[in-house]
Amino acid sequence: MSTLVIGETDWPTEKGLCCLSLADLNRRGLMLCRDGKLKFHDASGEWHEVDHVLWRAQGPRDAKLQHSALSLVAASSAECVNSASSLLQYGTRILNHGALRKGGLPVITSCPILGSNGLSYFYKAEFPSVLKVGDWHMGYGKCKVSNLEAWNDAVDMAAIADEIVSVEPFIDYRRDLRVLLVGEDLIAVERFPASHQWKANVCPSEIKRVELLPELAHMTRKAAALLGMSILGVDWIEDKKGAWHLLEVNPSPGLQMEEMDCRPLALKLLQRNSH
Repeated sequence: MSTLVIGETDWPTEKGLCCLSLADLNRRGLMLCRDGKLKFHDASGEWHEVDHVLWRAQGPRDAKLQHSALSLVAASSAECVNSASSLLQYGTRILNHGALRKGGLPVITSCPILGSNGLSYFYKAEFPSVLKVGDWHMGYGKCKVSNLEAWNDAVDMAAIADEIVSVEPFIDYRRDLRVLLVGEDLIAVERFPASHQWKANVCPSEIKRVELLPELAHMTRKAAALLGMSILGVDWIEDKKGAWHLLEVNPSPGLQMEEMDCRPLALKLLQRNSH
């Protein structure tokens, strides 16, 4: 029995566990055999059968490679967490936001725009707004715009990216929570942005473990059920009126939260699902 971690290489070494970055995987090889088994090629020149896959790749880099690898995993008999089919269907921000919105969750309203002319000439922004370049997770590739001059500068930069651009209202939040779900386990931390910053997830000055409100626990589990995933990082923000907004869902979240290493929970979940 072997477990292959794809996308991260810093997992503790143990028997039957192998870690490969996407670049390593591309150099060595991943194979879907005629009998449906999945195999990977190691550095010594041998093919090894894979029983379990823990998918940890994300982000805009190597998007085509990610899709190709996930397609092989999805078509194989290997057990994958999150499931490769769910990642293919809901792995990008726009697709999972659409599913969550249709499922009745309070997803932050977003307007994705394809085409530089549509963004530059035909969209009239309200201020303040947040402009996000690309259909990915994490806090990068976004900026806050508070006036027309800043908007025009942001659009000039976004127009050459050849990517979908999303525009969202800026919510002046009073709390930012990252909720990590691994199977039945829920861990919540509150993040405080650094001085003069508005992105608490990218540049937190402080992170502390907190008790999760029952309503957020329920909605986080509902999000996982709607997307068919058992590992999720869900970002919640509370506005000044006390309403909660689902800002983002990450299907490959960081598994080390406030001095708590949740990687063993992920491996146990993977092995438990295979029985």
